[in-house]
Amino acid sequence: MNIRKINKTINRVYHKNNIQHLYIETMEVMDGVHDCSFDVCIADDKDGMYLFTVQNYNAFIGFEIVLDSPFRPLIHFETWDSIQAACVPLYMDQTYTLKTFKNITKKDIEACAKHFCRKVLDNYWIWNISFPPEKELNKESIECIEHGK
Repeated sequence: MNIRKINKTINRVYHKNNIQHLYIETMEVMDGVHDCSFDVCIADDKDGMYLFTVQNYNAFIGFEIVLDSPFRPLIHFETWDSIQAACVPLYMDQTYTLKTFKNITKKDIEACAKHFCRKVLDNYWIWNISFPPEKELNKESIECIEHGK
């Protein structure tokens, strides 16, 4: 993605309706269990423009499959690519790599978004960056969800 186009879109969304707030969202669901990689986009934009990816060391986990003989079943096991993980910097090509095995939190993503705006886009006029406030469900919405309507 062109950095100039991202910068122009962020400025348009940030100053829209004189709110001066940039809301970001992840394209994946944050479940708190396997939060190792998220694609971050603009929440207010009609297209949901992609900004960057945030990942931690768990994103370097892979699987190996070994076939010992045609008469035995396949053996598969989990591997971790420590050499690749050691060589990756904090930011490279719209990807942030957090040097931890812990789950990625909203606070981590907001910190990466601030770094992205200030250091990568060189846009120091963007101050208010956060996730949109969560909407409370009313009683009718909860009943519809429970009954599958």
